[in-house]
Amino acid sequence: MIEKSNGFDDEIHRLLDKVLEDTMKSMSSRDVYPSTRCCKEQALMSRVIDVDNYSTFQRVLSMCRAVFVEVYTPYCPYCLAFRRVLEKVAKEYSGQALFITVNAEELPEIAYEYGVANVPTTLVFIDGRLADSLVGYIPYPYFKNYVEEVLSYIGCLEGRE
Repeated sequence: MIEKSNGFDDEIHRLLDKVLEDTMKSMSSRDVYPSTRCCKEQALMSRVIDVDNYSTFQRVLSMCRAVFVEVYTPYCPYCLAFRRVLEKVAKEYSGQALFITVNAEELPEIAYEYGVANVPTTLVFIDGRLADSLVGYIPYPYFKNYVEEVLSYIGCLEGRE
């Protein structure tokens, strides 16, 4: 799990472990993708994809077993900071998961549909279904660990086990 170093980190560790435990309980069958591939298309996987319409959003949810969606607003400083974390993790897990962003001002229907009240919020989709949501800025080591745990659970952590 996550390494601990001080009281603040202990609390973050406890909260992220709880979120991860709840996520794993809520995830359903791992048999949706009959092949061993975790993503259908490899070309766009090494970068964060900006989604600008609802139909594209629906389409990208089926591109990978695991899709991490950052819902943000352009004036939110925590959103801008988390975008760098998201981009770094997207490069590390290229081909194993998809990382996308959705501007809540341009696509309020997505924020409304998934109950996003604060930004940044990271929505976690497994096999096209919402499995979890993480609210707020998440430091790189914690987000990376969370992504690894999710990918490991669904069998998409290639060459890292």
